[in-house]
Amino acid sequence: MMAELMGAVAFLTRLPVPVPVQVQGRALPLYRLCAWFPAAGLVVGAVAGGGYWLASWAGLPPAAAAWVAVMVEMLATGAMHPDGLADVADGLGGTTPARRLEIMKDSRIGSYGGVALLLTLGGRGILLAALPPEQALADLLLAHAVCRWTPVWTLARYPYARPGGGTGAAFAAAGWREVWWAGATALAAAWLLAGLPGLAAAVAAGVVGGMATAYLARKLGGVTGDVCGAVTEISLLAALAALAVRLPW
Repeated sequence: MMAELMGAVAFLTRLPVPVPVQVQGRALPLYRLCAWFPAAGLVVGAVAGGGYWLASWAGLPPAAAAWVAVMVEMLATGAMHPDGLADVADGLGGTTPARRLEIMKDSRIGSYGGVALLLTLGGRGILLAALPPEQALADLLLAHAVCRWTPVWTLARYPYARPGGGTGAAFAAAGWREVWWAGATALAAAWLLAGLPGLAAAVAAGVVGGMATAYLARKLGGVTGDVCGAVTEISLLAALAALAVRLPW
């Protein structure tokens, strides 16, 4: 289990974590790392939250602290998920599933991808700035945990779209063991960190991310690693939006 957790953190971040290639003399199946994606999200949230806290401690206003948190996260993760979102947005400009997948393989960012990045990263900063500063660290931990359950469901539920393989092909064998373990981790984190508002954020992330996945799978004839990145970003926005709503809990 520790090897799988370390592998998940190593895959989802640029943090200097040792990558366990073998466990008890056998190769570690990459799809098993999916069970630990929400736990790795807690690590990402802690790094981003640390950036927010330091910026606030230095006297920066919430909007500037939110920008620092987003920048620190991009550095820690290598902007993996935003890159997938941009590729998917560009690909949707194609007219057939095959053409869309071909466009997504192009490393260059087009106008659709650029607009998608502007809207999502800008929206994330705005939503972070709207959160009470004293709750920012807990909310970042929560949001980054729950949004990483959706790609696990995506890989288990839908076929892989590229017959020749791709970045996400090694994870496409994820099954219900990974889905349930990741879901339990995400829900536990949501409840422990924020109670009912946390569970509402988890539900929002799951519903919105699930709807986005269904739409993209229909357009592409399946899912890819880029789709997983895109739905992670969309689920993160949904979680932050739910946390920003002021309700008398």
